[in-house]
Amino acid sequence: MNNNKIFLNCLYVAAFVSFIFILTISILLIFQRGQLNAAFPPDFKELEQMKETAKTGYASLELQKMIRLLDLMSRRGWFLGQEWQKSAIRLLIGGAVFFIFCMSIIAAIRPVKIDMEMLKPEKRSPGFDSLALMVTASVCVITVNGVLYFSAVGAPGKEMTEPIVETKTIASEEFKKNWPSFRGSNNDGIAIEHKTIFGWSTNSKKGILWKTEIPLPGNSSPIVWENRLFITGGDKSKRALFCYDADAGKLLWTHEATGIIGSPAIAPEVGKETGYAASTPATDGNRVFAIFATGDLLATDFTGKRIWAKNLDAPKNMYGYSSSLLVVRDRLIVQYDNNEKQILYCFDTATGAIVWQQQRQTMVSWSSPTFFSFAKKELILTLTCGEVAAFELASGKKEWTQKIMGGEVVPSATCHENLIFVANENAVSAAIDGLTGKLLWKNDKVVLPDVCSPVVFENMLFLFSSASSISCLDTATGKLLWEKNVSQGFYSSPILLKDRIIAFDMKGNSLIIKPDRSDLIIEHQDSLGESVLTTPAIVENKMWVRGSASLFNLEGAIEKNVGK
Repeated sequence: MNNNKIFLNCLYVAAFVSFIFILTISILLIFQRGQLNAAFPPDFKELEQMKETAKTGYASLELQKMIRLLDLMSRRGWFLGQEWQKSAIRLLIGGAVFFIFCMSIIAAIRPVKIDMEMLKPEKRSPGFDSLALMVTASVCVITVNGVLYFSAVGAPGKEMTEPIVETKTIASEEFKKNWPSFRGSNNDGIAIEHKTIFGWSTNSKKGILWKTEIPLPGNSSPIVWENRLFITGGDKSKRALFCYDADAGKLLWTHEATGIIGSPAIAPEVGKETGYAASTPATDGNRVFAIFATGDLLATDFTGKRIWAKNLDAPKNMYGYSSSLLVVRDRLIVQYDNNEKQILYCFDTATGAIVWQQQRQTMVSWSSPTFFSFAKKELILTLTCGEVAAFELASGKKEWTQKIMGGEVVPSATCHENLIFVANENAVSAAIDGLTGKLLWKNDKVVLPDVCSPVVFENMLFLFSSASSISCLDTATGKLLWEKNVSQGFYSSPILLKDRIIAFDMKGNSLIIKPDRSDLIIEHQDSLGESVLTTPAIVENKMWVRGSASLFNLEGAIEKNVGK
C-alpha cells in the first residue's frame, strides 16, 4: 500500500511539474510572439517606404545598402523567431502528452466513481480544485497557442522578400535569341528567329549532343537562357528546380522548394499525367521562377540562390496544377485557377510583391496565360471553361471577354498579327480580334485539341490532338482545309521553325511537317525512344526535349537531308 502511495505521489509530482513546464512554455510563446511582431512586423512600414522610394529610380547607393541590410536583418529575425516557435510548440505538445500520460496512470490506479454529491464544494477532496484547475488551464493554454501559431504561420504574402537585386538590363532582342518560357519568347510556338533542326537520328546517334537523366519526374518543359537550361521535377515528398549546362548536359545546381511559409505539410493528390511539376518555369534573364502543384512559387538567381518564395494556397482540382509561368519584363504572371477560386496574379519579379490580382468568376482550368501586344496595347490572355478574357498588363483591368470556351481547358491561346486563335475539345476553334474582343469566326466541326496549343503559319492554323489527328484551318474564315489521322496522338505543342513545323507525338516520334493548304506533308520522322509529353526548347540550331525519363540535346540545321 505504501509503495502504491509513493508511486502515486510521484505521478502527482510529475504531472504538476509537467503542468508548470506547459505553463512556462506557453507564457514564453505568447511573450515571444508579441516581441517578434514588434521587432520584425510583416508590414515593416519604414522598410516598405524605403522600397517605394527605390522603385522611383531615385535611390542612392547608401539607401540601397540600407534597404538590403534592414531587409536581411528582418528576414533573419523573422525566420529565427519562426523556428524558435516551432521548437516551442513541439516542447509544448511533448509536455502535454507527458501530462496526459501521468494523469491517465493516476486515473487507472485510483479510478474515480462519479458521485454528484462529491462534486459539491463542501464534499470535494482538498486536491480536487487544484487538479481541475490544472487540467482546464492546460487545455486552454495549448488551444490558445495552437490557434495563435497556425493563424500566423502560412498566410500567403507575408514572406520577407529581397527588395533590390543586382540585375542587368535585358533588351527585347535577347528574349528572341533565347527560349525564356513555355512555347518561346512570345508564347506562340513560333521560332522564326532560329534555324531549322533536321537530320538528327537516335538510331545512328547523329545530331544527339547529349542525353541525361532527370533526378525527379515532371511534365514541365525546358527553358533556355544562353548556356543555362532550367527545368523542374517533383513527387509527393520533394519538388525542385534544376539548372543544367545547356551545352554539356551537366547538372549545375538543384534548388528544392522547402522552407516556404504556408506550404502544405502533405502534398495534394494529383493525376499521374499531371504530376507535381507540370508547370514550365520562366526567366527574365536575371532570375528564374518556378511553381509546383503544392502552390509553392519561388524565384532564384542564376546561381541557385533564393531571392523570394511564397505559397499561394494548395490548388484544389481533380488533376493537379499545370499552368505555366509568364514573364513580361519586370512582371510575373500566374494564372491560378482551381475549384474554389480563379485568380490571375501579377507579381513584381524582383520582390515577389503583388502588383495586382484579378478575381475571376470562371471555372477551373489548366491553360497558361499568353501575352499579346499590338498598337500600344499590352494584354494578358486567359482561357478557362466558359470564356476567353483579356486583361491589361499594367493594371489587371479586364478589357474584353468572349464566352465561347467549354470543356476542361488545357490549350493556350496563340497570337498572330492582331488576331487571337483559340481551340479546345468540347468547345470550338475560333479567331478573335485582339483589340476589340470581337468574335471573327468559330468552327466546332473539326477534331479539336485537348492539350496542345495551336500554331499559325501564314494563313494556316494547325491543330494537334491526342486523338491522333492533325487539322489545318484557314485563318481568315475558319474553314477546314484538311484533317488527317496519324499513328499517335499529341500532348507536346507544335513549334514553327521558319517554314517547317516540328511536333513530337506521345510515343516520342518527331514529325517535320511542311505547311501546305492542300494536304499533310511529313518530310522527316525520327524517334527519341521514349514518350514525350512536353514542348521542346529551341535556340539557334539546337533543340532540348524532355522525355519521360531523359533530357535530350539535339543539333541539326541539315536541311539538305529533309525528305530522305
